Amino acid sequence: MTLQTTVSWSGVGEDDPTIQPSHPSNTQLPLFPPVDSERINLVLPEIEVHLAGSTIDEQLVLNLKSTLVDPVMKVKLIGRGFLRWLVEDNPELDNNKSMACTNQAVYVSKAKNFHTEDGWLDSGVCIFDFHFSFPPSIPSTFTSKIVCISYFVQGTCCSHQIALAKEERCLLLQGTAGDHRRHMKDTDPLVVEARKDVIYFCCFSHGSVILQIFLKKNIFCPGDTIVFMTHTAKRTCKYVRKVIFAVHCIDLDSGFRGRGEQCSLKD
Repeated sequence: MTLQTTVSWSGVGEDDPTIQPSHPSNTQLPLFPPVDSERINLVLPEIEVHLAGSTIDEQLVLNLKSTLVDPVMKVKLIGRGFLRWLVEDNPELDNNKSMACTNQAVYVSKAKNFHTEDGWLDSGVCIFDFHFSFPPSIPSTFTSKIVCISYFVQGTCCSHQIALAKEERCLLLQGTAGDHRRHMKDTDPLVVEARKDVIYFCCFSHGSVILQIFLKKNIFCPGDTIVFMTHTAKRTCKYVRKVIFAVHCIDLDSGFRGRGEQCSLKD
């Protein structure tokens, strides 16, 4: 019996509704503070997933309905991660207390300012080009019950040190794993086989069920479709009534307790 199954993997978990990425994808935030004369947009390339070490070329577009005096336009590229989970100090004690293990990191923080020579901008559409490069060794975008790793671009327009408009856009990023030769090796096809012996009729009869799973590659990026072929060899009189497929994600987390003690968790 041969079965082909496809599974779509987004690369970002949504197990806990209480923890969400700090900058939702493709969301245009309201202007801060709300004004009618300025509007800011970030024109991003049509790339669903960015790779570590790649460069993004973007535009900051400012739409003015009136003249803006002493303007300062700024764009930032931010990538950061945060995790938190609770552990029991001593479960054997009656007065046991839970302690929090936390950790946070900034993976990329870059900024670019735009200044005008005359000190003012006339009404109309003003376009400012900029580009950022991701570091070569940074983790992928990820969200789970205890971990949130996010990347986003932020654009702001200020005048006389007062923020007139602001917008943030989330970016999906795929990190690199290992060196280039190992990465190319892991893209080879993968075949896994499992065997289960079945005994029935008071131990006088027995048989076996053999399951093979074939994948075209070993590494998948967020947004990829996982396609695998399965072959079942049933060498028994028993019926195979159900075949269940599941994709699991395992991550290793490292945090610190209140006294600086390091702790780890396999989720």
